[in-house]
Amino acid sequence: VFAWIVYPKIQDRVLSAVRKVTSTIDLLGSSPRLRAFQVENLPREISFANPEPLLAFVGLLGLAALLLSPKLRARPPLWCGLLLLNLAPALWFTHRFIPHQPVALWQKLLAGGPEQQRVMAQMRDTPQRLWEIAPSIYEQVFPYAMSHFYHVRTVHGYSALQPHSLNWLSSSEKERLREQMADWIYQSPAAGLGQGQFRSNITPGLARFQWADHQTRTFQVEDIGLNTIRVSFKPGDHPASLLWTDTWYPGWQASADGQPVALEKVEPTFSQMNISASARTLVLHFEPRFLPLGKKLVLVGAILTFFWCFWLHRNHRQ
Repeated sequence: VFAWIVYPKIQDRVLSAVRKVTSTIDLLGSSPRLRAFQVENLPREISFANPEPLLAFVGLLGLAALLLSPKLRARPPLWCGLLLLNLAPALWFTHRFIPHQPVALWQKLLAGGPEQQRVMAQMRDTPQRLWEIAPSIYEQVFPYAMSHFYHVRTVHGYSALQPHSLNWLSSSEKERLREQMADWIYQSPAAGLGQGQFRSNITPGLARFQWADHQTRTFQVEDIGLNTIRVSFKPGDHPASLLWTDTWYPGWQASADGQPVALEKVEPTFSQMNISASARTLVLHFEPRFLPLGKKLVLVGAILTFFWCFWLHRNHRQ
């Protein structure tokens, strides 16, 4: 009733309200056609024109029938059927968001457009980082985490944590930390441009790893997968502090030549570690803080389950 009778009468007011709100938010306001479609499509989403609400409604009727009828409640298969019926809306919703397109389109996406290829030619599979300056996320060459497809590291793609990340710093803070922001900058001054300004950023070496005391000891950075970084050092004369400008996040651990190294948080979002003069290799590895505890709990649970099943089997035989 609301979808097809009430809502059409207030749809224009809803659209005006949405436009008013999105005009104050850059991320939302940069896609006016999408917002208009969402307002127009709402009746089809919340009514039986969408199979998901229909299946959910049928599931509620089935639950009501089981609760009202003792005879039906006594039949376990009906309860299993009800569980499957209540799972159906979620599965249908997931199915709607799975792309059903020719594989050629996926290959075309991975190939990238002219600007993506221009950036990839310089940065693909390197430890360098790209800082995109654009009117909105939709005007970027690598919006959201798209850079992962092209093996290009971006400020906004890997550090979307809120609020403690490089990407969420204010414009003045980013300018103050310009040497630590990125090795390359891609700037789109206005919306709808076919080509932006792609230029190198002045940094003392690599933006992601820098000596805090301006030491000249050289090193090489290698990203291994998504959770391991290896830094190989040339011989040095004295210990020094290495600044790591990726977003600080609990769970990262550091070791130099196999020996643990303390990671100290440095404002605003960096990490710092002391490297001895004799260190040759630094390994940074990420593991969720509660994963070891989770593994232990799973092991204990598996052992308890085994003994419980053994106890049930023994009592059944007796």
